[in-house]
Amino acid sequence: GEENAVLLWPGTRDNRLNSYINSHQHLDHLCHTPSSVDASTVRRIVIVDTRSYSRLPHLSTMLSSPSHPHRTAAGSPVEVYVYDHHPPREDDVVGDFTVVRPWGACCSIITQAIVQHNESANESAEEIQLSGDQTTALALGIYQDTGNFTFASTTPNDFAAAYHLSASGKLNQHAVYDYLHSANVWTPSTLPSDDKDIFDQLMRTARAYSFHDRNVIIAQAASDNPCRSFSDIVHLCFENSHAEVPHDSPARSDGAPPSKKEKLLARTLFAIGRFGKNVVVVGRSQTNADLDVGAVCRHMGGGGHHCAASANVKKLTEGEVKEELFAHIQALVSPESHVCDIMSSPVVSLSSSATLAMANDTFVRYNMKKIPITSERSKECIGVIDRMAVEKLRKHCFDENTSVVNFMESAGPLLVPGAVCAY
Repeated sequence: GEENAVLLWPGTRDNRLNSYINSHQHLDHLCHTPSSVDASTVRRIVIVDTRSYSRLPHLSTMLSSPSHPHRTAAGSPVEVYVYDHHPPREDDVVGDFTVVRPWGACCSIITQAIVQHNESANESAEEIQLSGDQTTALALGIYQDTGNFTFASTTPNDFAAAYHLSASGKLNQHAVYDYLHSANVWTPSTLPSDDKDIFDQLMRTARAYSFHDRNVIIAQAASDNPCRSFSDIVHLCFENSHAEVPHDSPARSDGAPPSKKEKLLARTLFAIGRFGKNVVVVGRSQTNADLDVGAVCRHMGGGGHHCAASANVKKLTEGEVKEELFAHIQALVSPESHVCDIMSSPVVSLSSSATLAMANDTFVRYNMKKIPITSERSKECIGVIDRMAVEKLRKHCFDENTSVVNFMESAGPLLVPGAVCAY
């Protein structure tokens, strides 16, 4: 029953959500951290607004894996319900009951589920009666996820869900008004000082780059303190960005400003933020016809939608994240290419009779990270030698006349020149 249900937060809460909960103190008792819940007592988990197992580390003691049937880490059976509106991922949780729709807001999906339940309610199933706070919270969730019904991901179903909530007569219009006209209206001049500094950094570093026929803004900011509002600041930056873009020039991955410039309002933005030791990437696109920022962020370990997405990138510096971001964008927008289009020719390789000294000379000459090793007889690839491995061996004074075969790695899958380079 409702009296036995608790809300678990995956991490820090959005400032506006905190403000709403603080102004409704009776809601605070529902908000729990994972450590405050005894996993052995959990019988049902309702996952909302995601179904990717990698984004649910706070449920590790209550949900041992994404596969069905579900059990807690201690082995007890647990029932899983899923409500989500994100694109599928490989590690999606398979629920006992799952509702996934590509709508603008997850709260719209939940609202429709309640409406359908009440329409079919009978003696064995009572109607779900929402309180005024619950009705208002669902409505605010719809406003938030759809950008006040302006995002490209907004669907007629989101409008219908908002209508049902409003028609119930329980919607707190004053709370909605406050959300629309104060808490949710951000301008550069009204930002708190710390957020204003992040905004100024993004605007100062914003540059637009051409990726084939797509123009993408890349901006960066850093702070030693956490920033809960980074996504909102990025969105504000996107609305105010008029960055400079190279004229008929390919994208630059070294961060240098382009030489020839023209003013352009790009339709896609990626912001890289370093907060303490954490690096975050947030992407925004104007419409579904623009670059799929969700696909880029998923390749960086995050997720999201076509027009709004993010990723927390671990163990990489800001510069490395920027290089990776460029590579993923380039791969996503590039026309179909084949291995022969991007491979170097003739192939630089070493014979199985080559020594460590010969491998080191080849690495230095061609500045390569790995070199294929070919059979002296068949000329087929039988493995690869890694530059770092050779450098470590030389550092530890291994005999440089030793054969590379003794230290080579498996060749892995081999591709023919006509193979398609898929992203």
